[in-house]
Amino acid sequence: MVLLPASYGAGDGEPPVQVSVTLPDLSPAAGDDLVLTFHLDWEAPFYSAFAEIFFDASVLEFISVTGGLLCEGGLAIGGLLAEGKAGISVTRTVPAEYPSSGPLMEVTFRVAPRAHAGVTSISISGLFIVNEDGLATIADVSSPVEPVIAATVSHILLEMDDVVQVEEGELFAAGVSLFASGLGAEDISACEIGVSPVCSDPSTWDEEMWTGAEFIGVDDEGNLGFSAEIAYMRPAQQWYVAVRASLCGEEFVYGGTGGAWDGDGSSCGELEIVPGPPYRYVIAGWDFDGESLMPSLAVPANREALFSAAGANITGFGSGYSGHAARSTGWHDGGDGSKYWFTEISTMGFTMLELSSRQSGSNTGPRFFSVEYSPDGIEWVAVEGGSIEVGSSWSTGVIHRLPLPAAAEDRENLFIRWAMTSDESISGNSTGSSGTNLIDDVYITGINADPSTVTVYPGDANNDGVVNADDVLPLGTFWLTAGPPAVWQNTQFVPRTVEAWIPAAATWADTNGDGVVDHRDLVMVGLHYGKSVSKRSKDTAVPLSVLRVNAGDHDGTVTVGVYGEGQMPVRGLAFSVAVEGMPDGMWDIADPFSALCGEYQSVGAFPQQGQDDILSFVHRDGNMLEAAFVLKGVGADRYGGLLGGFTIETGEWTGEFRVVLNRLTVSCSEHVLGVAREGTLSVTGPLYLPGLAPGWGEDGAGGGGLLPGYPNPFSGDLVIPFVIEEAGEVSVDILCVQGRVVKRVFSGFLAEGSYKRVFDGSLLAPGAYLCRLTVSGRPAGVIRVVRTGRAD
Repeated sequence: MVLLPASYGAGDGEPPVQVSVTLPDLSPAAGDDLVLTFHLDWEAPFYSAFAEIFFDASVLEFISVTGGLLCEGGLAIGGLLAEGKAGISVTRTVPAEYPSSGPLMEVTFRVAPRAHAGVTSISISGLFIVNEDGLATIADVSSPVEPVIAATVSHILLEMDDVVQVEEGELFAAGVSLFASGLGAEDISACEIGVSPVCSDPSTWDEEMWTGAEFIGVDDEGNLGFSAEIAYMRPAQQWYVAVRASLCGEEFVYGGTGGAWDGDGSSCGELEIVPGPPYRYVIAGWDFDGESLMPSLAVPANREALFSAAGANITGFGSGYSGHAARSTGWHDGGDGSKYWFTEISTMGFTMLELSSRQSGSNTGPRFFSVEYSPDGIEWVAVEGGSIEVGSSWSTGVIHRLPLPAAAEDRENLFIRWAMTSDESISGNSTGSSGTNLIDDVYITGINADPSTVTVYPGDANNDGVVNADDVLPLGTFWLTAGPPAVWQNTQFVPRTVEAWIPAAATWADTNGDGVVDHRDLVMVGLHYGKSVSKRSKDTAVPLSVLRVNAGDHDGTVTVGVYGEGQMPVRGLAFSVAVEGMPDGMWDIADPFSALCGEYQSVGAFPQQGQDDILSFVHRDGNMLEAAFVLKGVGADRYGGLLGGFTIETGEWTGEFRVVLNRLTVSCSEHVLGVAREGTLSVTGPLYLPGLAPGWGEDGAGGGGLLPGYPNPFSGDLVIPFVIEEAGEVSVDILCVQGRVVKRVFSGFLAEGSYKRVFDGSLLAPGAYLCRLTVSGRPAGVIRVVRTGRAD
């Protein structure tokens, strides 16, 4: 309560009359009414009163004046005289019977919606008290009324259309506009946007439905703007949106598209997230830019689908629509359909097939073609809309997304051809024997006939629940395979629901969710290495193999090789080993290597592969080493022999130690009729420890052994001594540390005994190499040698 004194005297010698002004609420907020009560404290003859009141019009709005008990049945008049200035007056209509005291009048103001928080002033000037004789006395009010406007959120609005539709995977940011008593964003303790699957009062929504909004600026009216992305990671369905804000930890104020939530005038915004279009696979595609008739892009089942010609002659590659195109001649006399381009693919699991291609030719080349399909390559059916007229430029002869009939769907074998249907040439004459036809950008696409969803953990490429070196192998198996990208890509090790690929196993190999298996997926393996879905380890409790290295059997380095026995086709290997019995600080791992692209011959259209075709991963943690090497994509398998390995640098340690093989996983593939069947299996074959004298361990390879070569390091001749325990075919090879043979030192039959061979290493580049002894097709030893750049 504020008490403002006002003096009144009825005449000379009369005591003054006290008038007080009270304000019940000293901390009104925006929208609140503020009522000043004028009270005649002493009994006095009273007939009327009037005054002028000054106030800040940006904070307060004059509403009304009413008479008090002293003016009961009388009149009250009030109004604005100017901005921020009001005149008020109250009067009785009949004289009072005797002097009285009590309420004179009440003056009501309302705090403006956009009033700034803080102290405001109301000054009363010229307060006159008039008696029934018309004698007026002015009472000076020495102190103004100073209420403190409380901070509050007086305006809050959800800024979005009433209904918004976005496609699953798209982002959408909703906005918040609010005014909080002129305060800045730093004074807002919380501004949040809520999204709920149910349209209801937002004050009842669970806390997890709300997300913080980011301050984005102030508009011309002083409203604070906030924004938040609200569609991220949400599945396709109907969602409802509201906003809320709080000052200084006070209760939230809620709002919707109509402003502050009051249950009537406001409503939730509607966010409709709809599924995106189904993913369209390139079942098989040829752009010929690599001057190859093999697919440039295909699902694994069609990676070896050859594009060919029947009756005509493929003469190489020419200039295409973009890059290169397949070129052919010999189309004369083929108008009966006996000459055609063709391919054989699998459409298993696919529906809604479409075909695209481009053709052009020389003036004497064939003009008319027809797209046809066949389940057996014998009986052909023309595709409706598949007639093609070829010209001498790439603007003609175009088939764009031609629908293939349902009979072509979901087939293990489907033949497609572009058959010549007339002997007429492009120029209008007969097709000549040297007339050319070129074809480019051939793509057969389709949609998964039975889509389903699976859960993927980024980095767990083989879906076994553990991220380790084994997860590198599927990356090679499905290298450059494409499929539906994750709707939402994230790097956290949390479950991500995605559409299952064709083939399904490739789904997990796309560890980063971008829709293609490539080198970027290796990042997720490294990022989440060692993490487990179920907190378990995949290494066996009992080691697969243990190698004991006795004291004196090593001299600074020991090379360990992983060998495969028999004719098991190997495309990749991953292993986990531990070094025991030697302090961690005394040893190190050097030169982990793969021999997967070593000595093997090319197969079919696939050339011999080099190290660029190897995907590798190496991780050292304490006394543990994990490594993986895998061939990328399709190609020839490695059959037995040295698969990979590593070198242990023992430093000054001369005591015994053990190398323990905890896990060995290989990936293999079998190519049958152009269909690649991938698989992964675990083997428990021996881990050989080469480089020691015969009888060096219970896990030895047998048949013989290598002795330390000398001098080592070397720059010229290297003497390689070895022992043959059983007569047989013997070979001595120098390999790079990746396992590729760089020089065969000796090959031939040797009887039991001790031997040595001299290798001229002067032409080798400086660096580390491996020397390998093989007896009767089995590895008998490997030593590490170093070629230096200086003379011995």
